Amino acid sequence: MEFIFSIISKSIKLIILSIKIHTSSSLTILNILSEEIVAKNDFFYKLINVKLSDKKMIGIGAGKGGVGKSSTTVNLAFSLQKKGYHVGILDADIYGPSIPKMISIESLPKQDGEKILPARGMGLSIISAAFFRKHETASFVRAPIANHMIEQFVHVVDWSSIDILLIDLPPGTGDIQLTLMQNLSLSSALLVTTPQQVATLDVEKAYGLFKQMHVPILGVIENMSYFSDPMTDTKHFPFGKGGGAKLADTFALDFLGEIPIDPAVSKAGDEGLSLFDIAPNSLAAQTYAQIADHLTESLLTMDQMDIEEIENIDSINFRIKWADGQSATLKFAHLQRNCPCMQCKQIDPATISDDLTAEQIERVGRYAVRCQFKKGCSKGIYPFDYLRKLAGIHSCE
Repeated sequence: MEFIFSIISKSIKLIILSIKIHTSSSLTILNILSEEIVAKNDFFYKLINVKLSDKKMIGIGAGKGGVGKSSTTVNLAFSLQKKGYHVGILDADIYGPSIPKMISIESLPKQDGEKILPARGMGLSIISAAFFRKHETASFVRAPIANHMIEQFVHVVDWSSIDILLIDLPPGTGDIQLTLMQNLSLSSALLVTTPQQVATLDVEKAYGLFKQMHVPILGVIENMSYFSDPMTDTKHFPFGKGGGAKLADTFALDFLGEIPIDPAVSKAGDEGLSLFDIAPNSLAAQTYAQIADHLTESLLTMDQMDIEEIENIDSINFRIKWADGQSATLKFAHLQRNCPCMQCKQIDPATISDDLTAEQIERVGRYAVRCQFKKGCSKGIYPFDYLRKLAGIHSCE
């Protein structure tokens, strides 16, 4: 049995990844090898953009590896599931995917017409690059290919059955994070850190990225905070104390909780079990449950949050309304005259006609818009703050 997993190249040619199903001792896995990537000029794979606008999408990031983003993602998924939500996990770490190891997988991703149905495990919907290669095979794809894989995970995978999508972000603040934030209007983000300063320094960079991309941050979770001696209940702090709380205080964020070092957390992750099944009364399980309570309250609040609205008046003009209630009508010609891309900085604005038309204007994540003009450059991305300046509206911040 075979199915096609497509990726679009920068030259608009499609790269087809032939995904073969292999059988292992425990389950059938999908294998993807880099040498199987071939260009097909005569094949056009229609992207199915399964609507995610009515889903709550939470990015879980840290700006670095090793702080426990994946275990946090999985345990929050189980916590939210226990509260009655249908939860999906998008494992965005193309180079080091680990989510499928931490959940007992019951069914693999499969093709359904022009969509891909996510894997299912323990009541969760999951997509991960780990399903598309052998366990022992290293991921050595270049960044543009990794980005297109993420775009497929967003647009082609059928997420219609879920209420909340948790996105386990890879380390760093690079291409994949930007791709996700440009393709999805993330509802919010969570920051995960460990107590020591060397971790919080990188988490500060993740904070900066979320803020720049206008993604609301729900708060900070401190992982591996302490070890509680089972004989005396004395807390020991091998990685220092208070780093997460200090980080939250610095940026006026909610401090959501301290996850202790607990062998049950490791056991659950290594064996694909639920922490809430094997140690429901543990401090770790209780803390995750409390964080899930906070998240559900925040999700209800998010339904009432205002975001920028875009209205296409006609082919020459559009209207934008900012979250603070300010609004303005702009010409598409005004946008192209002020295109932020380097190529357009060499063009004389006077050569762009007032009656320039656009075929489409669309949101880019939560922070910007882009236009498909009838002629001229359509590469520019226009942040909402930049549009305020073009409209002559001062920010209320």
